[in-house]
Amino acid sequence: MAHEYLRYGVLGAPHGMHGSLYLIPHSGDPSALENIKRIWLGEDPLLALPYTIKNSRPFKKGALVTLADVGDRTAAEALKGLVVWVLREDLP
Repeated sequence: MAHEYLRYGVLGAPHGMHGSLYLIPHSGDPSALENIKRIWLGEDPLLALPYTIKNSRPFKKGALVTLADVGDRTAAEALKGLVVWVLREDLP
């Protein structure tokens, strides 16, 4: 069965020194991330790389996300501006 990817948002600036990023959602409700454990980052969802969400929390009009294997601000900075994709079946 083929998965359907939805464009969820874009990663903004890093937040803090431990690799968190500001996620700017295209929809108005960033709380949907509470149910999502994996996202894909890149311009094309079929070529995007998967990342596991360690934790997320609402922040301003978006969310702060911490991704597994992104442990510092430098690593987070490299992801800034990437498109965030999610699987349709992961959304509430």
